[in-house]
Amino acid sequence: MPRSKQEAKKRKKRRPYYLKDAPFPVPIHSMVAEPMGKGAWFYYTGYIEGSAVVVKHSGDIDFLHKMAFFLSYGLGCLRVLDPEMKLLSLREMWSQFRLLKEQFVPHYVAYHYFRSKGWVPKSGLKFGCDFILYQEGPPFYHGSYSVVVQCVREGSLLPCTRRDGYQLDHRHLSWISLAGLNRITEHVAKELMFCYVIWPKNLSAEELASPDCIAKFKVKEMLVSRWISSQERENKTEEEIP
Repeated sequence: MPRSKQEAKKRKKRRPYYLKDAPFPVPIHSMVAEPMGKGAWFYYTGYIEGSAVVVKHSGDIDFLHKMAFFLSYGLGCLRVLDPEMKLLSLREMWSQFRLLKEQFVPHYVAYHYFRSKGWVPKSGLKFGCDFILYQEGPPFYHGSYSVVVQCVREGSLLPCTRRDGYQLDHRHLSWISLAGLNRITEHVAKELMFCYVIWPKNLSAEELASPDCIAKFKVKEMLVSRWISSQERENKTEEEIP
């Protein structure tokens, strides 16, 4: 192998280690759509600017906000700065991310729920869903579930479309669109899961302004699959067939 190619290969191998061990904080203004550059590793690439790491994200930008907030709120290992290099509090981050994405609250609740269960959620944008759930992560296992997040009301479990001026339910699934989504999920060897985020009945606007409200939400899961009569008969014995 030519020396130049060997050096390029070594640089590519060192880059993930260098980025992982680089110092924080990560500026919030680095959360912008950037094309995948040379030497990019999975979803991220970046460079050091002063005492901070400027991270460029090449995937679903909406998904980055959920990951950033989980690292700050759930794990306490990330600090985020505004464009003036002022450190944002958790409450300020919560407020900013809610303004950037109307469905941020139910989607973050679902993201936090799956992370707490040991799953690694990634963006499901290219599969027509909200999350793809991985066991340990994409380098280790194929994605297991395609997740659709639905916000519902406590008590009735009816779709919760709007709260405090925010559009919470952006999907209007018909039987035809559901069948199409299920076929896409089957085609990529995954299972379709509906994640119902139950909006608390008496949650006030003041409580919603703080990330402490996350503890008031509940989450339910439901797997959806296509029933094929011929396969059902083939998989049963004669005694089991009515």
